Amino acid sequence: MNHFISKTQLLTTQLHIMPEQINTIADHFRQAMLDGLAGRPSSLKMLPSYLERPSGNERGTFLALDFCGTNVRILLTELLGQGNFTVQARAGGRLKDDNCHYNYISNQSTACELFDFIASQIATLVKPGQKYPLGHTFSFPTHQTALNTGTLIHWTKEIETKNVEGNDITQLLNDGLARQQLANVMPQSIINDTVGTLLAAAYTDHHTDIGSICGTGHNTAYLEPCSPLTNGPMIINLES
Repeated sequence: MNHFISKTQLLTTQLHIMPEQINTIADHFRQAMLDGLAGRPSSLKMLPSYLERPSGNERGTFLALDFCGTNVRILLTELLGQGNFTVQARAGGRLKDDNCHYNYISNQSTACELFDFIASQIATLVKPGQKYPLGHTFSFPTHQTALNTGTLIHWTKEIETKNVEGNDITQLLNDGLARQQLANVMPQSIINDTVGTLLAAAYTDHHTDIGSICGTGHNTAYLEPCSPLTNGPMIINLES
């Protein structure tokens, strides 16, 4: 028993972090953020979103597509202004069938098969003759050069679908929508899930500056007061 207690005490000691160690970790993390923002070698990619914090007064009806891993979710939502909104309808499904009938995230599947499935889920929420702006939350490391242009750097979360890495995700989605004859669905933006979390919270609370995800993986986005790209506020995805 005493041997067990001594081992436990040793483990507890090894896990104890002193205040000066916390300060050192924070200093190193801050320097990695600065290096990433400046384009210097860093453990943090510091990816731009090309978005600022919402005002909370945005209005309109939109589709929200969430591709977070093994599931895809779609919301038809109306922004009412003053931080208010309603969800009018939901759709979605698993990208991998538990009974092995299909698996769109394996290395045996292609980008066309994956985005055809996503487009078919979107089709269940739209009506002919009505236009639907769409925002796409894509929870993987993506190099963006504009709000609606994002190239997958590499898959994570054990996803291996072929012909997606190195390609523009918005173009792949547009191609899938075209094959489903959904010309009235118009992708407007591609964002990381942490950016989406920040935006959703900031719509109802304008003091929100940080969005974090702790699920299959962990990551954080924050509002950078002075982005090197714009010299103004921009939400940055740390890819931490």
